Amino acid sequence: MHRREPLRERTVADRPLLDTIRWMSAALVAIGHAMGLIFTRNMAGPSRLDPLDFLGDLRGPAVIFFFVISGYLVGGGVLERAQGFRWKSYAIARFSRIYIVLIPAILLICLLDGAAHWIDPASPLYAGVWPSGVLGTEPIDTRYVPINWVATFLSLGGLLAAPVGTGNALWSLGYEWVFYFVFPLLVLPLARFRSLLLPLIPIVAVLALLVACGRAIDASFFAMWIAGAYARVLNDHADVPRWLGWAGVLIAMVALIASQFLKPNPCFLTLAFGFALYLSRRPAGERGLSRRFDRPLADISYSLYVTHFPLIIFLGFLLHRAGYLPTAGLGVGVLSLAMLAGMTVASFALAWLFGRLFEQRTDSLRKWLSGL
Repeated sequence: MHRREPLRERTVADRPLLDTIRWMSAALVAIGHAMGLIFTRNMAGPSRLDPLDFLGDLRGPAVIFFFVISGYLVGGGVLERAQGFRWKSYAIARFSRIYIVLIPAILLICLLDGAAHWIDPASPLYAGVWPSGVLGTEPIDTRYVPINWVATFLSLGGLLAAPVGTGNALWSLGYEWVFYFVFPLLVLPLARFRSLLLPLIPIVAVLALLVACGRAIDASFFAMWIAGAYARVLNDHADVPRWLGWAGVLIAMVALIASQFLKPNPCFLTLAFGFALYLSRRPAGERGLSRRFDRPLADISYSLYVTHFPLIIFLGFLLHRAGYLPTAGLGVGVLSLAMLAGMTVASFALAWLFGRLFEQRTDSLRKWLSGL
């Protein structure tokens, strides 16, 4: 690989495929949660050859794509701008991006959970543990405790404590939030040496420490994020052979299929590195699914990710009360597929509303905070 001068700052617009992956990943998470709520599943030994099981389980790999893309866009930007890095503008940008949607999402969670509790305090969706396990192992009503409130408002759900109520999907934001600030702390002290390899020394040390402390899953998520960051550096500074990028695609596909049969965590880590390897090559001729739909849908992908779960659970609650959704779930049929389609459409509609009201105002909030 030949080193050359970096190009202009990389954005999602430079890689239209990232728009496709962003909204499709968010959609897979939403669809997977809806399927886990609606369909019957043999939890003692689900068939890994069942297309429904495979589709529903894609919500795990979809989150992995989010980690890598976040590292590519945010972590890679830190490395590219290390010499002129400004903590104030960076922190404001990260805060604006997360909290412009997070606060309204928390209010939505409280509104829908509260309405369900007011209608039926003994509902098995909120007061019990749903048999499929898609709602977690603890009743939703028990998650309204002080430590969960603190973790949710600090955007540390999943790390400090569980997210409040039906905020299950907020767990990954806790990791993102920590990565946003730990990564610059690790790499910036060595930035004056103008080396892209020296920052790997403290990074590897932290990853090793996490593994030694029994936090291997946290280390793997951080490694995925870092892989995305360095993929952008390679993309900007080196001529990665085309065949190597496509080898990354092959590795990612094999890891994705293998995750249905083997232990998922090593497969997910391999999936992340394969995807990062693909992102490290120049996107010559790279295309998304559709320019007409990809960008508008990608622009509401964050809103879709953080709002779909409380909405889907509340819709499931209404269907259960009406007698259409038994706790044991449903088989594949007209009714269950109609439920799945309805929940998916409703999730996108709510995400569009959140996008219009909040997410598209991210830059306005950032500029306002900078003006303070």
